[in-house]
Amino acid sequence: MARGGNSPMIGNNGFDVAEGDNSTAVKAMMHIYSMPKIDIDSDDAVQERITEYFTYCIDSDIRPGVEGMAMALGVNRRTLWDWEMGNTRNNSVVRSDIIRKGKQFLALYLENLASTGKINPVTWIFMMKNHFGYKDVQEHTFTPTSALGDQIPLADLQKLADQHSNTYIVDVDSTDV
Repeated sequence: MARGGNSPMIGNNGFDVAEGDNSTAVKAMMHIYSMPKIDIDSDDAVQERITEYFTYCIDSDIRPGVEGMAMALGVNRRTLWDWEMGNTRNNSVVRSDIIRKGKQFLALYLENLASTGKINPVTWIFMMKNHFGYKDVQEHTFTPTSALGDQIPLADLQKLADQHSNTYIVDVDSTDV
């Protein structure tokens, strides 16, 4: 048996592409990559570019995504995330809303694919966690109990300590005896 067998990381095991799929995808990526620069300080220009990106995806029948949206804007996904969180040079609330709405559109698109069985559920979960802040949450309910059984009241403990205060010596070195 060849080393790696069915590993999705070796060779083409992780890919399910037909002849021509790669060239179609790369042509679309090259178009997005070659889009003219925009004034990224202008919220209007950012909104227009996102609309242009989604329109291109529709016209070219390609799947929109976070990386594609970032590339269309001429930034990386970290910058996109910063804008979404309101961390911009001009702290634009408008910019944050634009990016949040664009990413919500992408999440809705993926949700639609998942609900109609057109995307692997594991892929969908991975993308939702990595790009849209989804996470697995487990709730835990704790009931306070004592591992030692019934608790002795503090007053009783004090009485026991007083009764035996001269009986026990703790932490004595041999030179102290």
